[in-house]
Order: sequence, then structure tokens, then C-alpha cells
Amino acid sequence: MLANMSPECQKQHENMDAHVIIIHLKDLFDMSSKIESYETFKELFCFMMIKNSSMNTYILKMMTVLRN
Repeated sequence: MLANMSPECQKQHENMDAHVIIIHLKDLFDMSSKIESYETFKELFCFMMIKNSSMNTYILKMMTVLRN
């Protein structure tokens, strides 16, 4: 399992068995996923529709945020 990791990651996990490595990596990726979701929703909630503007424009802005 360590052979497929970057050198930094190998050093970090060299004294762990496979099960512990998998749990640790899962925790790391879950946290980054939660942070990314939070940032996306924060950006979406900051969008405000401008008075007399097109609903199309507003929705397209929101969709571009979701795609990134």
C-alpha cells in the first residue's frame, strides 16, 4: 500500500498497518470534502438577486459556483 503513496505520505504512514492507514486517509478526505461543501454553500448564500435583473443570469451565476 505504501508503494503507491507519495514519499511524504509514506513517511507519515510507515508505522501503521493497512487498516489504520485507510481510516486515516478516509478521515482526511472527509474533512476536506466537508470544508469544500461549506465554502460552496457559503458562496451560494452570499449571492443576492439584483432588483430588475434576469432570473436566468442569477441562476447561471449560481450554477457556475456549483460546477467549480
